Amino acid sequence: MSSFNNLPRPQSVQSGLPKHLIFRVRRVPLDSPGDLVAAAHSPSYFQLQAGPADILCLPTSAESAETLIPYLLEALIVGDDPKCHGCKKSSNAVAETRKKCSACAKAWYCSQDCESKNCKSHELACLANRQGPNSTTSASASGLRSNEWTQDPVSFFTKVAYTKPEAKDLARSLNIPLPTSRNDFGGTMKPMRRLVVTGKDTPENMELLFGPGWRNTLLKDQEEARLHVLLNPPRGSPSYAVDSRLDSGAPNWSPRPASDGEKQKVAEVREMQEMIRNKVGSGRSPSNADTREILNSFGAAWAEKTEIYTLALNTMDQTVAPLP
Repeated sequence: MSSFNNLPRPQSVQSGLPKHLIFRVRRVPLDSPGDLVAAAHSPSYFQLQAGPADILCLPTSAESAETLIPYLLEALIVGDDPKCHGCKKSSNAVAETRKKCSACAKAWYCSQDCESKNCKSHELACLANRQGPNSTTSASASGLRSNEWTQDPVSFFTKVAYTKPEAKDLARSLNIPLPTSRNDFGGTMKPMRRLVVTGKDTPENMELLFGPGWRNTLLKDQEEARLHVLLNPPRGSPSYAVDSRLDSGAPNWSPRPASDGEKQKVAEVREMQEMIRNKVGSGRSPSNADTREILNSFGAAWAEKTEIYTLALNTMDQTVAPLP
């Protein structure tokens, strides 16, 4: 394991945070070998995967481990195509020399212009990655309290937000109470969704409730909440069964208009839903055989479609009853 850890590879994920990944092997029910090796960076939700291959079905753990190693290497080293921290352009598509952030030396950019545009989004990850006494000085210079920019969003939401008048006013407009301790904490999903459905999920409001470090762990949640709201799952869908409880007592819906990227993602989900309906009919859940056939229709690209397939399935009518 020490030899593996010493292999040369990128030292940070796309958010700029140190690259410490956890991995697992999961089975996907396809006709071809269906074990995927998935690696995840929990603070930033950055994910990698490799495969498919037969791993879990091998007769001994030693054989499984021997088969796993090349795919683990593929996911962590070969498959980790570093991307510009600004525009997310692949490093393979960048002709010029990559430019590292001069402050933290972790994030890289395809151009000076891209670095300038991403400056605000990268600020907290940059501060977290700096070493030595200058990191605290930089935090003060940015206008952030040192005991706030280092707090995770849950700690900020439960210990700090209720002390800020602006955060209290925002919570009242969302019709949600602010917790005063972790004992009152009911999760970040409800306040996050309230911000999204009311169109108030601006970076400034996110920071009011979850602190200046919210992007490091909640950006993915915000993006997913946005897609769910834009898809507006119908009654009978798994998402509606969950979301209807979160939306009880919510103000009227007025989400922000979809971006071009979100419009494209919604269109992909709608197209996948049409494929599912054409296969199994309306109001019905696909069987494992149906799932295999639909995903296999994408050929070698089936693994890339699993996320869209799951989102499509969760946001379409399957006669699921709402939660009590």
